[in-house]
Amino acid sequence: MKIRTNGIYDRMFLKLSREQKMFTRETLELFVTDPFHPSLRNHPLDPPLERYRSISIDNDLRILFRMIDNTTVLLIKI
Repeated sequence: MKIRTNGIYDRMFLKLSREQKMFTRETLELFVTDPFHPSLRNHPLDPPLERYRSISIDNDLRILFRMIDNTTVLLIKI
């Protein structure tokens, strides 16, 4: 699976603490290998955001993303 990011995601990632960045990277590594691993809590969002999905980094952080095609994901924001 390919992961792409946008400018909003990139700016939000840079503002994370060192520990949060580490957790985010670990979460994305798991997401690439198993997008529906139970610890990710991958789920669709309700309207008006039904085009997007969310995965959990920890209790306070989530990644909002959208599937571009079957092999590519666009990370929208943290």
